Amino acid sequence: MDSRRSGELRFFDVRDERPLDAPGEWAPAWLVVDHPPTEWEQVRVTVDGCPLDVALRRARSGERWIAAMWPRSGAGKHRVLVERGPQRTEVLVSIQPTKIGEAAVERLFFELESELPTEVAVALQRLGALAGVTLHPPDDRTLAGERSRLRRAVNGTAARRGVAALVAAIERRPHQALARDQRWVSAAAARRPSVASPYALASRAQNVAARAIVEVIDQRTTVTLDTIENRLVATFFGEVRARVARFAEACAAQRQSDAYREAMEWRRTLDLARRGAPWMDEVGALQSGVPAPSMAMLRRDEYREAYEGWLAFHRSQSVRLQSEAMLEPIENLPALYQLWATLRLMVALAKHAVDAGFRVVDQRLVRTLRGTHFVQVLPDGQPALVLRDDADRLLRVIPECTYSSGKLSSVSYPQRPDLAIELSDTQRTRVWIFDPKYKLVSEGSDPSATGRPVKSDVDKMHAYRDAIVDQQHRRVVEFAATLYPGATEHFGAAVAAIRAVPGESWEEAIMPTLVEALSRRSSAPTP
Repeated sequence: MDSRRSGELRFFDVRDERPLDAPGEWAPAWLVVDHPPTEWEQVRVTVDGCPLDVALRRARSGERWIAAMWPRSGAGKHRVLVERGPQRTEVLVSIQPTKIGEAAVERLFFELESELPTEVAVALQRLGALAGVTLHPPDDRTLAGERSRLRRAVNGTAARRGVAALVAAIERRPHQALARDQRWVSAAAARRPSVASPYALASRAQNVAARAIVEVIDQRTTVTLDTIENRLVATFFGEVRARVARFAEACAAQRQSDAYREAMEWRRTLDLARRGAPWMDEVGALQSGVPAPSMAMLRRDEYREAYEGWLAFHRSQSVRLQSEAMLEPIENLPALYQLWATLRLMVALAKHAVDAGFRVVDQRLVRTLRGTHFVQVLPDGQPALVLRDDADRLLRVIPECTYSSGKLSSVSYPQRPDLAIELSDTQRTRVWIFDPKYKLVSEGSDPSATGRPVKSDVDKMHAYRDAIVDQQHRRVVEFAATLYPGATEHFGAAVAAIRAVPGESWEEAIMPTLVEALSRRSSAPTP
């Protein structure tokens, strides 16, 4: 929603007080509430649930404002609530991403949706994984192809209804299931107390009084809408709605008015269906790829058609990315930037590992379920990719690895880099660390400024290098770099901030030390 047209809020630049359509990404602004200045003490403003300090101030123009300082906020939609006595007005303020530019943002989304999943799968095949799997190049991504695909998803076909009609049909009788719920209740009110350990019962403060237990864990059965069937429908609906929004933006940019009008009609249809489906508020996103068809999917037409429609929506894609953040891409841009940079690094690493003679021992990046291949980076500290060469060297790629104790540990506090690459032989283990961060030190100033890395991010790279050691207390980190949308800077030979922007070639700039290590057959001690 354009905040200027809301009739309730206006925004102004904090430096020269020029009017703004909306605040900039991670930039402060004056938020002005259009109420009589004499009523300023009655006005309350919250942004995403956080209250702002509202005051009466005089602008340079002489106008008196009921104003508050807009907090620095990332790209996405932010909910503003304005209260004046019993009156409540809610406004949705949209902040567009500016750090990497509109073209780079579009490139990032395109790579995540189309290119990177297939590139990851092909790289794994070259390393010896996914034997017997036939991979095809990404399907046609022209506007005409996407328009046809979305039309079938929204409006349906002769064989099945569209997702909007299916959501409305399910609203009349959404599928439910029984679920167990454990909660602490008073001992007198317990229906089916759990056989909990004495330690658990005594761990709650003042839970034992006069030699009697005050509260116990009660096991209860509840009815839930958060079932696999409803998750599939909600995920299908969210994916279609996100793709329609992207399609509409592309049509507007290319001045294709007919396609744009059709896309806006789809958006109205989907929004109307969503407002009439409160059951979706209780449903999470699908986490398990392609589920096996349940009895509800087989017996109830609306769920069967949703299952078939969801499969058809993805059937043209050889490999697809599985990430809940893709359902609302602008809102999740920092997380998607991290995912994009991580996958780009993995593809570059895989290419060099093949040349160095490594082969896959284990991989958790690509799963194949019922003919559909899913790429997913699990941030659970477990290796996503394990490779071995004929010299018995082991190469492990670990997202969100925690170094606290064990063969590799931290001499101070636990360290948790976004991506760690470990190369081990019989002598020692060496580590390369990368932290993608969608941050600039110049946030809040000129949006077009290149910016520098945030000091705390660079300090973290130094901490990784100095704190992570092996069992002989030797430093193991060969190189640590934060990846960000600013200019490349090196802080000595082992620490750097690397510019990583979609559409630019940057991966090879951080590979030399790693490639050199892969090509050697032994790990000489680092000076």
